[in-house]
Amino acid sequence: MEKKLEYHIDKKSRCILLVDDDTIFNAISKRYFKHAGFNKNIKTALNGRVAISYIKQALQNLGHPDFPLPQLILLDINMPEMNGWKFLEAFSTLDKHATQGIKIVIQSSSTDKAEIERAMDFECVSDYLVKPISLNAIKYLVKRHIS
Repeated sequence: MEKKLEYHIDKKSRCILLVDDDTIFNAISKRYFKHAGFNKNIKTALNGRVAISYIKQALQNLGHPDFPLPQLILLDINMPEMNGWKFLEAFSTLDKHATQGIKIVIQSSSTDKAEIERAMDFECVSDYLVKPISLNAIKYLVKRHIS
């Protein structure tokens, strides 16, 4: 009989993954999360390829403190190598049981209704925020997805 792996996000090792090629935006987001009371692991990936690689590594090393499974992913759409759309497609192919606790929030400068609807059509996407992101928006995310 095959034993099914149990995937869960350990409250002690909560993690946020920022996926954005803008290092200044990432630094500001980290500062906002700390001001919002989230002082745990905040990881960054400069494109979707690096982010998918990190998530796969976290799934293979469950419980390892260097690779906590993210509870929340803030995802930019326009990035080099692998953009946000390609990331969402790749993420959607991962084990649903393993990734069910991960919430993805799109962060984009686009206010195009069709793009917002396209993003929200992905089951894994829970919110769409328009840049620039404010401290209040980050507080909302912490309250909604992490607390």
